Amino acid sequence: MKPRYRFVKDYTLSPLRLNNFNIIQIGRRFCSPGEVIKAHTHKNYYELTIVTSGEGIVKSNGESYKIKSGEVHLSIPCDIHEIITLDNSELEYDFLSFYCTDDELESELNKISYNLIKINSRIIIDNKINSLVSNCILEFSTDKPYGQKIIENALSQIAVYLVRNFNNPIKENVK
Repeated sequence: MKPRYRFVKDYTLSPLRLNNFNIIQIGRRFCSPGEVIKAHTHKNYYELTIVTSGEGIVKSNGESYKIKSGEVHLSIPCDIHEIITLDNSELEYDFLSFYCTDDELESELNKISYNLIKINSRIIIDNKINSLVSNCILEFSTDKPYGQKIIENALSQIAVYLVRNFNNPIKENVK
């Protein structure tokens, strides 16, 4: 089945540097019922999977997490990550893969990575993050003045919201 992207920017071979962040990928994906995004390894970057419609299963390192509209799944560096659309549901999601070069934020993100290994919870609900990623996708898809500045500022906010949110995870993994 051919992937259906509504929008994608792929900088895997040459990350896009924006201030203190490097973007690997950003986009919006639509999956049919039963579709599987095959397992792939995240190298030195974080990835947000933000469900905008439908529901599915996200697997990280063999652990399965049911995810539905409005929820954000965080993949951390070195994860093996897979997305499975349920047989009775379509799935649409936004995604953002990045790494940070700001020492303070990178240190905080590394703490989250360490803690996520122990707590088995990768899902949060944060409409601010959802909105910021959606706005970044919009800025990438238009050629308006100051778009890069808006994206740079949004990336900083996203990282700070991740640091805040993952101090109190809300959801356990699916068995």
